[in-house]
Amino acid sequence: MNARKRWASWVVTLLAILAMVWLLRQVNWPAAQAAWARVPAWGWLLSAIGLVCSHLLRAGRVRAE
Repeated sequence: MNARKRWASWVVTLLAILAMVWLLRQVNWPAAQAAWARVPAWGWLLSAIGLVCSHLLRAGRVRAE
């Protein structure tokens, strides 16, 4: 990777981080925590398992191609 692409990558990454920080300042954290608390633990676990399965299936598809 040449120096120009590396700098562009750093600038884009920095802009993404700044955008995320700006957006997270607007979050109503008590309301978010209350919403997260209403989801049962098995719901979070099932969601995480689904995400992992999705990644594994995509990896298998990309490898097969």
